Amino acid sequence: MDPLSVTASVAGLLQAAAKVIGFLSSAADAPSTVRNVLTEVQALNGIFHQLSDFINHFDEQSMAQKSKISVEHLVITLTGCVCTFSELDAELENLKTDEVTGPKSGLGA
Repeated sequence: MDPLSVTASVAGLLQAAAKVIGFLSSAADAPSTVRNVLTEVQALNGIFHQLSDFINHFDEQSMAQKSKISVEHLVITLTGCVCTFSELDAELENLKTDEVTGPKSGLGA
């Protein structure tokens, strides 16, 4: 994975994290699961910001700092995060739809 792909992945994850944080923060009387997801996404958002800074200033890093990060581990981590955020985004879209149309009944009505 080239540096531009990594940068694009991190930028996309930052946008997704901001979207999720915005949605979950506005949820009134959110169940504890939603509050836990919000906390985790906020933590990931901080990590992605640090990673973005590291990538954007990669040329300024010492060889010791650069060697601490395995490219393979970074690719695996980013791929997993992209998949997770995609699934979470789909779930949030379903919640928005449910808010407009009302709760779904299990009877197909």
